[in-house]
Amino acid sequence: MDRILGLDVQFLLSFALQLINTGVLVFVLYKILYGPVLKFLDARTQRIQGNITSAETARKEAEELKANYETILANADAEKAGIIAEATKRAKEIEESIVATAKEEAARIKQNATRELELQKEKAARDMKDQIIDLSALIAGKYVETSIDEALQIKLLNDTINEIGDATWLS
Repeated sequence: MDRILGLDVQFLLSFALQLINTGVLVFVLYKILYGPVLKFLDARTQRIQGNITSAETARKEAEELKANYETILANADAEKAGIIAEATKRAKEIEESIVATAKEEAARIKQNATRELELQKEKAARDMKDQIIDLSALIAGKYVETSIDEALQIKLLNDTINEIGDATWLS
């Protein structure tokens, strides 16, 4: 009866030793390999999870920055439009001021030219009158030489001046 259930003792001892060896091998491998590999995998899992979290945070920050930049660009466009409108308004005011100043200057120049023309005209009339008087005096001198008396000379001179008239000198 050395056999239990038809198995001999040698087989059972061998089988028991194999079980013990397998248990020891599993225990040793668990302590030597499984623990460090498990720690490595846990660390890797945490590192990957951290990368995913930081990537998600970076994505959210990028979206916020994008929204901020879009807001800033929209504000810049509005500010640009305001600046352009203000510059256009100021340029229009300056243009109107320049045109008004130029019109005033042109009117002043025209008025001065008209006044100068009137003065020249009056001077020419005086010069012409003086020349006619001189000519009349010369003619009168010639008549005097031919024995016309002084009263007749004055009368002739006044008649000549009255005939010509002021309207002739001024035109």
